[in-house]
Amino acid sequence: MYCSSKMALVMLTFILAEEFRQHGVKVNALQINGAKMSKSTLQKVTPGWRTVAIIQNLFFPPPEKMGDLYYNICTAEEFRDVTGKLFNDKKEIIQPALPDPGLSAQFRQLFSGVYYPLYADNRENREKIWKFSKEVIKNK
Repeated sequence: MYCSSKMALVMLTFILAEEFRQHGVKVNALQINGAKMSKSTLQKVTPGWRTVAIIQNLFFPPPEKMGDLYYNICTAEEFRDVTGKLFNDKKEIIQPALPDPGLSAQFRQLFSGVYYPLYADNRENREKIWKFSKEVIKNK
């Protein structure tokens, strides 16, 4: 199973939500697609990548926006009982992708920002990530 590090963290979010539910602890994740880089950070990037980063900065929100969003999700009454969810930058709960989607549904899933990969919703895959994480921690 191939799993991006972002999706591994999302899958751990789902597991931790289950683990801590009985204790009244809520665990959610926020998908951050990007944030503007500060001028000092841009200076640390090599010139070629700096150009790419400057262009990205035109489209990415400032870090404060994502911070405000995270704070809002953590404190808003509407999310008081929500746990084990992945949110996008519009405070929408991201859903698992549809199994065997048609071509148009595949495009919607890929570009809409409201779906995460179906493998992240698979219990067996989550357990593999959980087991691996515990092994890594144990070996530290």
